[in-house]
Amino acid sequence: MIDRFLLVIGAMKAGTTTLYELLAQHPRIAPCREKEPEFLCDPKRWHAGLAEYEKLWQWRPGQHLWALEASTSYAKFPAKPSAALATWRFGVPFRFVYVVRDPLDRIRSEYLHSLAEGWVPAPIDRGLAPHVLLHSNYRLQLAPYIAAHGRESILVLSYDELVQHPLAVTRRVWSWLGLEEAPLVEVGRCNAGDTHRQKLMAKLVPQFGGDVDAAKRELERWITPSAEQAATVRSLLATDLELFREEWGIDVWSKRDTRRAAAAVA
Repeated sequence: MIDRFLLVIGAMKAGTTTLYELLAQHPRIAPCREKEPEFLCDPKRWHAGLAEYEKLWQWRPGQHLWALEASTSYAKFPAKPSAALATWRFGVPFRFVYVVRDPLDRIRSEYLHSLAEGWVPAPIDRGLAPHVLLHSNYRLQLAPYIAAHGRESILVLSYDELVQHPLAVTRRVWSWLGLEEAPLVEVGRCNAGDTHRQKLMAKLVPQFGGDVDAAKRELERWITPSAEQAATVRSLLATDLELFREEWGIDVWSKRDTRRAAAAVA
C-alpha cells in the first residue's frame, strides 16, 4: 500500500513537466505511469477509492518512499474540481508543490497551448477567457489545499527560479520531503511550446498566402494580451496576489513594464 503522495498541482505553463522529470530522478520517488492522470479531479474515478488510484504506480515497497504525479488540472478551479477534496477523503499524507509564474506570461503561454489543442474557442484578441484568468489567481487555487491539509503540506516555487536554477530547486524539494542527496542531471525545458506554435503556424501560413511573417504577427495577436487586457488582469488579481506575496514570499509580477504585452504585437 502506498502511504505518501507528492503532487505537482500546477500552475499550468509554469514548468511543471520539467520539475516532474527532475523530481522523478530520485530512486526513492516512484513516478506515475502517466504524467497527468487527472484522477483526483474526476469524482467518478476517485470515488472508486485509494486502491484504484494506487494502480497508477509501479510501487516497490522496499525502495520507494513517495509516489509522484503531476496534473495541472488540480489547480484549475472552478473549471476543474480541486483535488483537495479527494486527497482529504483518502486519509493518507499528501504533499503539494505549486509553481507560480508571472500571470501575463502564463496566460500568453496557456493561450498558445490551448489554441493549438482546441481548448479555448477563440484567440485572446476576441476576449479573455475567464477561466484562464482564474488559473493565475494562485491564492484562490491554493485555498482548498490549505483548508484540507494545512500550509505545511504545500511548497510554493517560483517559475523564474526553476528556469534559472533547476537542479537547486529540485534538491530543495527533495530536502523538503526528507530525502537524501541523489545523482541529478538537467533535463532541459519540457513542453516548452514549440510544438504548439508550429501547429498553429501550419494553419495560419496558408491563410496568408504563404507569408510567414504575416502569419507570425497574427499568431502574436492570438496569444498576447493587449495593454487594456493586461491592465485588467493586474487590476482583478492585484489584491489576491499581494496577499499571496505576503503569505508565501513570492512576487509573481515581472519587473518589466506592463505595456510589454502590447509592444509584442507592434
